[in-house]
Amino acid sequence: MMDGSSQLLEDLLAALERASSKSQPLLQDPSQVESDQGRDLLDVICMQFLAIGEALKRFERHWPGR
Repeated sequence: MMDGSSQLLEDLLAALERASSKSQPLLQDPSQVESDQGRDLLDVICMQFLAIGEALKRFERHWPGR
């Protein structure tokens, strides 16, 4: 791949790992969603999904068809 792909993939992996780790408490106890802390976790997870989507769009824009 061309230069820059390594950083982009590292950023993508970091966002995936963060979303996964932040979702674990909610998966273990879904009732946490009703608390402020649970909603804060959902906000973090949603922001990571946005970052993942943006990284995938950048990847496709720079390396179409890969």
